[in-house]
Order: sequence, then C-alpha cells, then structure tokens
Amino acid sequence: MAAQTIFDSLNETATSIQVVDSDTGLIILMLFFGGLIIVGIILVTLGRRP
Repeated sequence: MAAQTIFDSLNETATSIQVVDSDTGLIILMLFFGGLIIVGIILVTLGRRP
C-alpha cells in the first residue's frame, strides 16, 4: 500500500504541475521510473562485482 500511496502523490504532483497534458505527464513519470530502475540495476551489478 505504501508504493500505491507514493504513486498517488506523484500523480497528484504531476497533475498539479500540468506540463502540457496528462499524456505528457504520464510519459515523464514513465521515463523517471525507468531511469530509477536502470540506475538501480547498474548499482546492483556494480555492487555484486567481486
């Protein structure tokens, strides 16, 4: 439920900003989360290196 709450707050922030429209905000959120996931994978890979 915590992740859902964080996602809801991010959605509210994105809608309050209203960059261009809801579709653009959704794309920005997807790119943001995608970047976080990629960074996380890179950190895990570097951390597992002996």
